[in-house]
Amino acid sequence: VNLAKKTVHVGAVKTSGASILVRQNKDGTLNLVSALTLAEPAPVSTTTTNSPATNATPWTVKVDDVALENWAIKFEDQKFAKDGVIALDQLALSLKEIVLPGSAPIQISFSTRINGSGTASLNGSSVLSPFSADLKVNLVNIALPPFQPYVDEHLKLAITDGNANLESDILLSLAESNSAMLKFKGGLEIKQFTSSDQSEMNEFLKFDSFKISGADVELSPNKFLIDEVKLSGL
Repeated sequence: VNLAKKTVHVGAVKTSGASILVRQNKDGTLNLVSALTLAEPAPVSTTTTNSPATNATPWTVKVDDVALENWAIKFEDQKFAKDGVIALDQLALSLKEIVLPGSAPIQISFSTRINGSGTASLNGSSVLSPFSADLKVNLVNIALPPFQPYVDEHLKLAITDGNANLESDILLSLAESNSAMLKFKGGLEIKQFTSSDQSEMNEFLKFDSFKISGADVELSPNKFLIDEVKLSGL
């Protein structure tokens, strides 16, 4: 800590082995929020004083490295007739070169296992102000049946098998005018998909592979291009 220069420098913050349960109850409340007890706000003074304006230099905080290793986070959603459960484990997160306030890019690396089989990874950089992110996002072998409760809200369709894979580059920018710019380049594949009609439990749709290649999507301005859509094993 340098009081004269108003700077705080932290070399590293590291933690490992944490386990967290995040639950949305049937009434929409979150268990983490209800666990917090908020203190009564202090009364606001109505007395005004004429103090001279100052151009005080703000404090600067720099953290070289923030690392989370081997975390586990379980998400439970009880709003549905059948609870939605998404379990993340072997979770690792690394943030490097954090400066607050500031516009320097923060290096990001994230990986996790999803529901015991699939994996997700995210690598790239982000700037806090104005916010922007340039990321490479990969999903591998993400099982689809655990997401059934979210499908039930919209379709009478039971997903009995299938997994998803995604490889993409994502660029997101939020200008000071709050207008968002989003760019997506990559591909998506759904493999070994099987579903049935919930009303009669007859097989509804089944295929070996549905693949979208060379997707190039932009918002503000709008752009939507796809090189190839391929369906096999129908």
